[in-house]
Amino acid sequence: MRELVTSAAASARLDLARAWLRERGPAGRALVVAGTQEAAAEVVRAAAADSGAAFGWQRFTLGRLAAVIAAEAMAERGLSPLSPLGVEAVCARVVHQLRGRLGKFDPVATQPGLPRALSRTIQELRLAGARPGGDLGRVLGAHETEL
Repeated sequence: MRELVTSAAASARLDLARAWLRERGPAGRALVVAGTQEAAAEVVRAAAADSGAAFGWQRFTLGRLAAVIAAEAMAERGLSPLSPLGVEAVCARVVHQLRGRLGKFDPVATQPGLPRALSRTIQELRLAGARPGGDLGRVLGAHETEL
C-alpha cells in the first residue's frame, strides 16, 4: 500500500512540474533539477510533448548544478571539479604507484574493485576531515599528492 501512496505522490509532483514548465511556454527559461539526469530529461520530454517544442529548459542534477555554480569561484582559486570516475582514476594511479607498499591492501592491489572502494573511502574521509594513519593514511596522502 505504501508503494502506491509513494507512486501517487511522485506522479502528482511530476504533473505539477510538467504544468509549471508548460506555463513558461516552449521558449521560456526554466531550470529543472532532479535526482538523476534521466529524471530531469523525462519531465522536460513530457512537458515538451504537450507544447510541441521546448527551448531554454535546462536539466541538471543537484550535484551538477552545484558544480556549475561553483565553477567560476573554483577557477579563480586554481581548482577544477573532479567527477566520481575521475576520483576512481586517481585512485587506480595511486594503487599502481604504491604497489608493493600498500600494506594490508597489497593482496588485493591487482583486483579491479580496489580503486573504486578506495575512491569511496577517500571521499568520505575527506568530507569528514579525517586523517587516518597507517596504510590508509599513506594512500590518502598519495591521492592528495596526485590531485
